[in-house]
Amino acid sequence: MLLIGAAYLVGAKGTIGLLLGLIVSLPLAGRFVSGFRKTGKVMPAGLMALLSIAGVVLTIAALLGGR
Repeated sequence: MLLIGAAYLVGAKGTIGLLLGLIVSLPLAGRFVSGFRKTGKVMPAGLMALLSIAGVVLTIAALLGGR
């Protein structure tokens, strides 16, 4: 729900939505990366780790690029 709210805010307020998305994505990435390291299973932990890291990287790039 928080990521849906962040997506809405990106369209409406820009930076606030990106910051909220980053705040939510960082713990998600941490959870799934650690889960993938423990289990080594690609599904679901590996895929979610990859998507979470991509989300964090793209959000940081958008914040640094001035959107």
